[in-house]
Amino acid sequence: GSGPIVVTIGENSVTSTGNFTYQFSYLVSTLAGSGNAGYQDGKGVAASFNFSGVRSQLCVDDNLNVYVPDGGNQRIRKIAPDGTVTTIAGSGANGYEDGEASVAKFNNPCGTAIDADGNVYVSERNGRRIRKITPNGQVSTHATGTGNGTNELTSVVINKTTGNIYWSDFYGDGIYTLKNGNIEKVIN
Repeated sequence: GSGPIVVTIGENSVTSTGNFTYQFSYLVSTLAGSGNAGYQDGKGVAASFNFSGVRSQLCVDDNLNVYVPDGGNQRIRKIAPDGTVTTIAGSGANGYEDGEASVAKFNNPCGTAIDADGNVYVSERNGRRIRKITPNGQVSTHATGTGNGTNELTSVVINKTTGNIYWSDFYGDGIYTLKNGNIEKVIN
């Protein structure tokens, strides 16, 4: 692009008398991942993930850590700002088990969201559950069921103002939440 340069400080602005030409340049780099499907914690390209045929909805916390549902490996991973990948939950076995993060089982995790207390919520497409991982590494089930609202859960979000947790299912027939222990449709 080209044009004048405008500098504004407070209520004062100054505009250059001449036009300047500038060129946008983009730098694309790999934060983490080897580019080959696999499972390996590590830093940068020494780490590997398995997204083969699996959707993933990432989230970022206030410290710029990225939370990744690694569906092909049945694990939840965290990427630190320096590119270091660690596994925060999941034994690697497909299934369902709550408890300590290292023994917990997931069934195709594909969405993550983090609340103000540092709890990570995970949507499971095939497990039909919303799971919760506490900062001290305990995995529990936040919501489960069959039918509308829990067919194949592909995304999860948290309203940072209210703390309410919402999700959609793969079939796109609405947005759901848990109220008084019951799953309720909130949007068609």
